[in-house]
Amino acid sequence: MTPFQEALYDFCLENRAEAYMAWDREEYRENEKVVRWALEQLNEAGEPWAGLADRVEYGLNAMRSIQCRAMFLSGLWAGQALSRA
Repeated sequence: MTPFQEALYDFCLENRAEAYMAWDREEYRENEKVVRWALEQLNEAGEPWAGLADRVEYGLNAMRSIQCRAMFLSGLWAGQALSRA
């Protein structure tokens, strides 16, 4: 992303994302519980599973970040396209 897009993305995350998350908050929390439980099970199983849990959590966080950025840029593109129409 360009520096301007990055700044706009950060602003939206800090000021608007939480309001839009409210629509799906319960589903989000339910899925988060399932993932947290699975990671705890891996951690409690000891090695090599505990290390796997850390890698899975890191990967899930990275994927979420990439998805959020892609959705943001898609929305930004749509807004720009509509403003030109």
